[in-house]
Amino acid sequence: MTDPASSPSEPSAATSALASVLCGVVGAGIGLLPWWVEGITLPLQNIWATETMPDAMPLALLPFSQYYVTTIAAMLVMGGAVAGAAQRWLLDRWGAGRRNLVTAGLAATQVVCVAQAAVVTGGGLEDSSRASVYLAGLVLAALVSVAVAVAVQRGLAGRGSAAVVLAATAGALALGMWISALVAATWGIVGTPPSWLYGLATWLPSIIVGVAIGVCGVATARRAVGAATSLLALWALPALATALSYAVGSRIYLQNPAELVPAGLQVLGMALGPDGGAPQRILIAVAVGVTTWTVRRTLARRTGH
Repeated sequence: MTDPASSPSEPSAATSALASVLCGVVGAGIGLLPWWVEGITLPLQNIWATETMPDAMPLALLPFSQYYVTTIAAMLVMGGAVAGAAQRWLLDRWGAGRRNLVTAGLAATQVVCVAQAAVVTGGGLEDSSRASVYLAGLVLAALVSVAVAVAVQRGLAGRGSAAVVLAATAGALALGMWISALVAATWGIVGTPPSWLYGLATWLPSIIVGVAIGVCGVATARRAVGAATSLLALWALPALATALSYAVGSRIYLQNPAELVPAGLQVLGMALGPDGGAPQRILIAVAVGVTTWTVRRTLARRTGH
């Protein structure tokens, strides 16, 4: 008699474990795709110890630079979103999803990338206190992004509706920045990108958030809080990313720290308003959410579910 545990429809324990770890590793790799396309050569540093041409900079698995802070976060969080979605919609249906092992593969890969980039960057920076602070800040920002990536992966692969909505929101916001980074890396080689690609990066996150809210609904207090938090994040986080990129990406403000915060706050205020597209993102998400919820309700009534 054939042992049910060895049925072809059910993967073995070893296969399931390997598939789960690889899911995390591959997810992390896909998240870093814009950097692979760009060439993984460490960006020029303002406080590099010796004068070096761009092509002579060392290879790094992450683009450690103040100009890439938000890009690093987007790529790492995107890796978590890919891993979580792949587990939920591929591995779990196959019966091979093991969330802890997916997390292990994802986190281990990303931490290795952070460590390698930190070692390479630290080895070339000048020997000064400002270089130490600079490197420590980049490492801290990257490790926080790894933690968020893990939270997104586990949220998307979990069963709690509120957690899924929040994880989908974080993943969607990362996706927008990830698309922009990939477009810039790709067309930096072949020419000028079509404008609709940047439009996709801007508005696709709102559509994804709206679909997630519409699918999960707001029937319970937890789901309602999750939906409201997602809309708040959709409004504020892109603006914060814009302000951060502007402030830390300017040599002038880095040389005059007292002016950095006021400049960032001024850009933040503009980005939170209509000129920054924040209200438009919320309106699109709400419209998509209501439409999705209505369609689901209609289909449920017709099918008797």
